[in-house]
Amino acid sequence: MAPSTGIGTAVAFGCIGNVLSLLAASPLLEMKVSPTLVFVAMAAPLLVSLLSLAAFHAASKETAAE
Repeated sequence: MAPSTGIGTAVAFGCIGNVLSLLAASPLLEMKVSPTLVFVAMAAPLLVSLLSLAAFHAASKETAAE
């Protein structure tokens, strides 16, 4: 049995996010919220993820250097 790499989990979360983003965006657009604002609202969690991954990468490099 091969060890798990987490790729399957990442793909599953991507598929779930795809469905949830549609469920979140549709009501906002029906309420006549600006598409630009909806885009920014959908991009905010991605920015948080990016910053978290960058911090984790920097911390793991520091730990490896010790």
